[in-house]
Amino acid sequence: MAMDTGKGGFIKDKQELKPGLIIFRRSDVQHSNWYCRVKVPNVDRYKCLIQKFLKRSNILRFCA
Repeated sequence: MAMDTGKGGFIKDKQELKPGLIIFRRSDVQHSNWYCRVKVPNVDRYKCLIQKFLKRSNILRFCA
């Protein structure tokens, strides 16, 4: 899986909700679903979730 290098990676429309929690869309897929990425505490890992939300307001409610 490709990672966002900050130089044109697959992440677009990235918004940091709080430290360790971001929502974003992917540029390497056909759909416009929002993803949620959560930093796992005390390790160098992330958990990505997709809930097929097309509206930003729905993913914000899911992440709250």
